[in-house]
Amino acid sequence: MLFKKTGSTKFPVGFGVIQPIDIDKYYEKEIDERKINKGFNFPIINKVLSKHSVFTVSELLKLNELQSAFQTNISQLSESEYKKEFERLAIDLSWKSSQIEGNTYSLLETEKLLKEKETASGKTKEEATMLLNHKDALDFNIDNPNLDKPKPNKVIMYNLWCIPVLVCPS
Repeated sequence: MLFKKTGSTKFPVGFGVIQPIDIDKYYEKEIDERKINKGFNFPIINKVLSKHSVFTVSELLKLNELQSAFQTNISQLSESEYKKEFERLAIDLSWKSSQIEGNTYSLLETEKLLKEKETASGKTKEEATMLLNHKDALDFNIDNPNLDKPKPNKVIMYNLWCIPVLVCPS
């Protein structure tokens, strides 16, 4: 927590993103007495994170270099090759993202579900829905290329999703 001193008075000026929590004291209070954030603290985004990069200068240079190489590589693909590559990417991303969330589909089961809409035996409907939702979200982004310049808050929220150790909204 950052503090600002005015005269002899010192008061907190931080946003309370990272602060120590005494779990025992927290649970000693009745739920109605606990200080619980009702929503996400958006001033963090507007006042702090929008002014700072998640990446170092060297990391940004490397990312730009990789993006340039990627653009060069995909510009050489035929339309069918391009679609096939993105289909493979969508399957891999949907599978891995869902696996992180506890989904038990294998990569091959995921591929069969996404390509043929065939669910795997012994798996729950929720697992299939999770994978299909991931694929739908990726398809939406591919089908809407004009969304490549989202509002800064959306970019920052995406970075927070990708790197959850930075901020854990309560």
